[in-house]
Amino acid sequence: MREYDINEALRAIRSAIQAWTGPTITGGQLAALIRAAAPGMEIRSIVGISKGPGALTEFIKSHLSDTVERIGSQGSDALLRIVGRDLEAASSAASPQLWRTFVSPNSDQHLVLSGAGGVLISREAAASIDAGETEVEKATVEEHDRIRADFVKTLPDRSVALLGGLAADAEFEDWIAAMREQLPGSMRDWGHFRRKRLSELFTARIKSLAVKELVQQTVIEQVKASELAAYGKAVKAADAAKRPSKPTKDGGDGTDRVAAARRMAHAAIDLLSYDDLRALKIPLGVMLDTIASEG
Repeated sequence: MREYDINEALRAIRSAIQAWTGPTITGGQLAALIRAAAPGMEIRSIVGISKGPGALTEFIKSHLSDTVERIGSQGSDALLRIVGRDLEAASSAASPQLWRTFVSPNSDQHLVLSGAGGVLISREAAASIDAGETEVEKATVEEHDRIRADFVKTLPDRSVALLGGLAADAEFEDWIAAMREQLPGSMRDWGHFRRKRLSELFTARIKSLAVKELVQQTVIEQVKASELAAYGKAVKAADAAKRPSKPTKDGGDGTDRVAAARRMAHAAIDLLSYDDLRALKIPLGVMLDTIASEG
């Protein structure tokens, strides 16, 4: 293909890329777009790679570096950002998989950050330095144990004693089983405590990376969106608990209705944080009766 024909083909390809909806495009999608925009162009002959992989990568590097840039991988395919496109909208709809990967030390998934594009990805393949990617370390077993130990320090001595002498560094399965059996009322506090600390840890991981501040902020927003997505069911349950229930039929003395109200109150209280619980206004007489019954 003559030089002016190549330039004409490149103009058609760039125009097609700009018409692409969304901020990113995969290598396979770009290859199909190139074939449609410039059907007579042979990429391999242009870049001098007659066989094997690498032809598209070289073509992008030599002819489309001002239009698309690689920011990572999507499965086994390359993931490219269209230069000038804002990735904030895409990151706001983050998958809960990012959060789940971070909090799972033994997961086979890797957290990979593209410093150029500001996109965090969960995938099986580790980060590629050659592609400008950075591996984000997941929460370690030791960090999980440290969070658990710090939570135990917040429990009163009486509660710790009910755990049967299990130390915070005991096997997690044994420890959480004892918590569920002996301190069911503290399970919600544990969930809030763990989530808060892991969220802080995840954010600290991103801030420790040597990336531009704008990229850092974008990724942190992506992390927050992923966390919210991961806890979506809990949020829906909280909303359901806040909605007024339908009147319950009873036998005339109101006992069924009272029992239903108590169940609803328990469900709502289980979803409250420690600070929310402290803000509850409870009659002094109820508190005194409770203390007397426990004594």
